[in-house]
Amino acid sequence: MKVNENCRLQPRLECNVRIVVMTGLPSSCHAALFLFGIGILCAFFNSGCEDQKQNQPLREPPPRTVKQRVSVKPPAVQEEAVQPPTEEMDEPVEEEEAEVEVEPEEPTIVRAVGYVRGKSRTVLRNKYSGFVTKVNFYSYAKVKAGDVILEFDDLEWRTKMEAARNKIKELEEQLKLKRQQCKLTQINPLPADFRNINWKVRQAHELMERLGKDVSAYEELQKHEVISDFTFREKLQAFEDAKSSYESKVRDREIVKQGMADLYVQMANQEVAYMETQLANRLRELKLLEEEGKYYKIVAPFDGVTITNADTVHGYYTANTSAAAIHRGDSKLVYAYFEEEDMPAIFEGQTARFRSNQYNSEKEGFAELLVKEVKSVSRSTWGVGCYFLVKFSVISEPVPLRLESSGVVEIEIEQAAKQTVPPAVNPEKEEEE
Repeated sequence: MKVNENCRLQPRLECNVRIVVMTGLPSSCHAALFLFGIGILCAFFNSGCEDQKQNQPLREPPPRTVKQRVSVKPPAVQEEAVQPPTEEMDEPVEEEEAEVEVEPEEPTIVRAVGYVRGKSRTVLRNKYSGFVTKVNFYSYAKVKAGDVILEFDDLEWRTKMEAARNKIKELEEQLKLKRQQCKLTQINPLPADFRNINWKVRQAHELMERLGKDVSAYEELQKHEVISDFTFREKLQAFEDAKSSYESKVRDREIVKQGMADLYVQMANQEVAYMETQLANRLRELKLLEEEGKYYKIVAPFDGVTITNADTVHGYYTANTSAAAIHRGDSKLVYAYFEEEDMPAIFEGQTARFRSNQYNSEKEGFAELLVKEVKSVSRSTWGVGCYFLVKFSVISEPVPLRLESSGVVEIEIEQAAKQTVPPAVNPEKEEEE
């Protein structure tokens, strides 16, 4: 049997129950008397607890504080302070809407590293390795299109240029000589052995006939032993030589008749054309070398502000090194890369602030930004992260932002607002319904 704990709160309650045990009775009578006494005792205890429960006032529930976005509900009813059901509680409870002022939530802020840029930015790189020999414009100086910002050591290039110019001069002199020789060939195209070939043929023929007559005369004199055999053989050999010379002249005349003079003229013209080709090739090489010279200089492509990585001479740059950058100085932009999970909350026209590293933003103030463009298609990856580019236009800046400076872009993606909270409802009534 469970006894209500409220009965223990009455120290003055007197429950005098006497149980008389009579001896000499049967055991069944003893048990009946014992149970009867226990029943009377329980009746006294229950009557005392019921009186105390009716006289005890109800405890008020402790007040609750509404925090953030939660539904306000009535506190649970304590067991020891249960209100007996009345007629008023049976009536339906009307639900009403009440506006409850909640404490403002802390805004959710997404951050990303931002870089200050001009309206457009062009990075200038050197094509060849070399030392800086001259700095014409220093960082943050205004330049115009065509201005030479940096100059590199071009000794090797100038050596090649000098050798190419000297070779061109030699070819020009040789071409002049070839053109003069071509004119001479056109006047008299045949070589000396083939010139006046017809007269040479007649002369050889006459010499051959004269020596032939001499051989006939010497033959008669030899028969009469007037001359020696040696003298006769000499005359005979001279006749054979004259005959061979005549035949050679005849063959040369046939060659000349076949167009030998025209061939020599063509050869002279071809030599002139070859020299002209050689000279033209050298001139093209010189032109290419002249164009190569621009790679030893860093030239501004448009008007703007320059940022150089070398403000002193004798600095060494390897090939394809970022030597300078040109920004259009009429307006400024801030480039920032945000994580992929933050992109759904960023949209064009959204405001942001920029915590610059060049000054104390807590003291000087934050630069105000406006989302200009969201690159939601093109993405970049670093390590395991995926990032998207967001461009911001600068609305205001407490201190002029320096180009190429960096900082942190902060965007508030949530703001606290008033919320409508339903009134408290009795949970026991809800269970009954």
